[in-house]
Amino acid sequence: MRSKFFIIPLLLLVILILFGCAAKMGKVLGTGYLYQNAEMKLEDAQMKKIEGQKEEAKNLTEKALELFLQIAEKEEPGSKYFSKAHYQIAGIYMSRFDWDSANQHYQTIVDAQAAGYLAGKSRSAIANIRKNRKLIDENRTIYLNVPVDQKKEPKSEGYYKAARALQAVADAYANLGSYEEAIKNYTELVDNFPEYNLAPQAQFTIGNIYFYKLYDYTTGWGAYLKVIEKFPDSFEAKKADTLLKETDQILKEIKQEQD
Repeated sequence: MRSKFFIIPLLLLVILILFGCAAKMGKVLGTGYLYQNAEMKLEDAQMKKIEGQKEEAKNLTEKALELFLQIAEKEEPGSKYFSKAHYQIAGIYMSRFDWDSANQHYQTIVDAQAAGYLAGKSRSAIANIRKNRKLIDENRTIYLNVPVDQKKEPKSEGYYKAARALQAVADAYANLGSYEEAIKNYTELVDNFPEYNLAPQAQFTIGNIYFYKLYDYTTGWGAYLKVIEKFPDSFEAKKADTLLKETDQILKEIKQEQD
């Protein structure tokens, strides 16, 4: 009789433990599923961007952001999905050039789990943002302070000083992933400072950004052609010519296989 009274509470205890574990496991699986869903939307957004469907890519990214924000809000600081969600959120804000918001989420990861892998990457991201924003501010000031007449005279010291500052601004934007702003400044450099020794490199970089970052191959092709047209004797012109010929050959082979 005593054994029965002893066994029943024991069974209840085991059931409660198992139920608690199952509930906890369900929560983990639920968060994992939510996170995977958000990641898939980001991947789909990237594909839509490559296909030129910018509005659809924007909508998918927004949906992914909403899911990541849900995860970040409900997960405990320091948990696996807490840090991963905040890291993804920061990345989305970086792509929108909202560096203050990105910094906030990177810092949240560092504060929650200072020794973690993502915390280390977040520290690097924060340092990168700080460094390049400073470079943009400093070199924009240098550029604006060069007299207009010197910017138009290739033999003047101000001409090369302004060109170097403009290139530094463009490079910093590229390092931050702000590719449209980078292209804008590289283009201004090429158009207004064609005698600058790194102008061919700037035009070639525009082609690289369109090809490998924005996946706009048509515009990128035109940007590479401009290297050849504007700076025919440059090293970058030879690189652009080789790249275009190789790309054209690959496209022909793909077409032949499809036919």
